[in-house]
Amino acid sequence: MLDKVMIKINNVATRYIAIALIVMGNMTMANAFEHQHSDEASIVIEHAWSRSLPPVVPNGAAYLSIINNGQPDTLIKVSSSIAANSMVHESYIDDDKISMRHVGKVDIAQAQHVEFKPGGYHIMLMGLKKPLSLGRQFTLTLTFEHAGEIEVKVPVIKDKATIKMHH
Repeated sequence: MLDKVMIKINNVATRYIAIALIVMGNMTMANAFEHQHSDEASIVIEHAWSRSLPPVVPNGAAYLSIINNGQPDTLIKVSSSIAANSMVHESYIDDDKISMRHVGKVDIAQAQHVEFKPGGYHIMLMGLKKPLSLGRQFTLTLTFEHAGEIEVKVPVIKDKATIKMHH
């Protein structure tokens, strides 16, 4: 195709301009793809799960792993249609008692892996609208300061040992 373009262009200076425009166009497309690709993978959510509970239990929890492949970011909000209220909590030990506290945000450094697990960070699902029944799946939305909203499907399983069957 470049040969056909060159045949129609007689002026030498015009040929160089045409070649430069074609090369710049290809470089711009390559840079746009590279930028889009790197942004898409900056925050990765893996191994989301929630434990099945009896239908009478009003609150539950969700667990997952967050991997930051990009710039430092902050988890600032969580939400789900399965619960009236969703928020990040952290379990801790105080005077030999296990307690929980609300955490307003979670900073995630570049190249950091943060695991939300029983006994640590977790997402509290308060005022469940539907029971966390075995085999059910629900959507959790995590909002990050830079990466924005990321939706993740959360399977309801018996325990963490069965999570590998869902991924």
